[in-house]
Amino acid sequence: IVLRLRLFIFSWLLFSCLQAEDKLFFERVKVQAYGNIGLLSVGVGGELSESSSWDLFYGYVPKSFGGVHINTVAGKYNKDFLRINKEYTLYGGMGLMHVFNQRYRSSFRDEYPAYNYYQLTSLHLFPYIGLEHIFNKSNRSFSLYTEVGTVDIYLANWYKNPSTIGFTDIINISFGASYDF
Repeated sequence: IVLRLRLFIFSWLLFSCLQAEDKLFFERVKVQAYGNIGLLSVGVGGELSESSSWDLFYGYVPKSFGGVHINTVAGKYNKDFLRINKEYTLYGGMGLMHVFNQRYRSSFRDEYPAYNYYQLTSLHLFPYIGLEHIFNKSNRSFSLYTEVGTVDIYLANWYKNPSTIGFTDIINISFGASYDF
């Protein structure tokens, strides 16, 4: 699984390099707080088309918040759904996150039946929707955004236990800033 994840990330970066119009494979830098990627995350991103983009993040959760130090790497695909005006865009997306820590597993364990447990605790999909406010200044832009999302394992647990886990228990909100150069 780890080898497949590395191959996926390398392929994604290579594809992004080939698609980029500039010399760099990324066109923006981002900072995000909260959400599923980490307490604080930093990343780069680029455009795939006029209405779709990608981001690659590194996230961190300190021991004081997570019980242990947690590091994550996440790739996100964003698709614009509604451009409200020149300043506001509603978008949705899907991300793939890998968590680095001994507490989280990247392989299946043979001692437990596969149908009883979600065993790949280090690799997660996370859907989200977001609203971005773009501030244009000449050819460069700065934007602020907020996203509402969840994680695949939260959705699965909510689906299996709707009387115990409320829908609002599986939702999170993140806030971020992006600078295009």
